[in-house]
Amino acid sequence: MFKRFAKVVSFMMLISLVLLANSSFQTLATANDRGRKLYLQYCASCHGIDGMGNGPVTPNLKVAPPDLTAIEKNEGKFPSLRIQNVIAGEVGQTELTIHGTKEMPVWGNIFRLKKGQTHSILNVYALTKYIESIQKK
Repeated sequence: MFKRFAKVVSFMMLISLVLLANSSFQTLATANDRGRKLYLQYCASCHGIDGMGNGPVTPNLKVAPPDLTAIEKNEGKFPSLRIQNVIAGEVGQTELTIHGTKEMPVWGNIFRLKKGQTHSILNVYALTKYIESIQKK
């Protein structure tokens, strides 16, 4: 349990440092633009352009994708850390297998967190921010 907590804290600290160092992510608008592009490229085929789980491949899936516009909040706040962990494949395999295993994720390494791959951290952050922006009020 502590090991997982330490990993999550390290991940969040790394994201913070990268964001401070990368001037292209100084504004939320820039993150949302990048997140939207990533979403359309990697997520919309299953989750739909509108995020409601109605993508064109949905009829061929064994498990329907969730509505990403209605993610359950934690004490009224968007669960950014949980969403980042899902995107990065850090959620336990018993909790989420639809995106594939860590060894063979459906979208390759674009969102996998590995040492020296700051683009993955930025992608996870941008996609999380975009998903947060499409939440129904």
